[in-house]
Amino acid sequence: MFLGSPFGIRTGTPMIFYHHTAKESLPAILDKGLMLGSINLSRDRIENGVWLTTSPEPKGHGLTYGEPVTEVHRQSLWNRCRGRFPADFTHWPDKSTARIKIMIPSSDRCLVRWLAWGKKRCDPHLFASLNEAEHMGGAHKTWWLYLGVIDPSRFLSVEVDRLVGNLHG
Repeated sequence: MFLGSPFGIRTGTPMIFYHHTAKESLPAILDKGLMLGSINLSRDRIENGVWLTTSPEPKGHGLTYGEPVTEVHRQSLWNRCRGRFPADFTHWPDKSTARIKIMIPSSDRCLVRWLAWGKKRCDPHLFASLNEAEHMGGAHKTWWLYLGVIDPSRFLSVEVDRLVGNLHG
């Protein structure tokens, strides 16, 4: 065991995580691994990292469920992404349709706990709003980030369309 990380004690214990995503994303994920994800640090700063949770359920994590993209969001995304998203982008992906179960050793230096990492890097107001949103129900306490590529060999299982019913709530 060592205390070399500013994000907590690392023992090398295998940990189980889940990554909830849209089933349409699975072919690329199964081919290349988990490598893309937006970590909003402020209104203008975004960093890449893979969001993970210790919760097997998608409810309460602020995921998108296939709802329509509003014109306000569309313009914001267009400006932020400099026009790099499909013109027919009218609905958010339904990230409750696939769940990947992953084993990562706690000693992996790419693995960081959201609460400690985000507190040091995020705009304080954004950090607070992400963690205190009523609809989250404390889910932020289960969030982790992986700041690298998670190879498909680490996937323990991939489930598609297993979740039924109203996930908002």
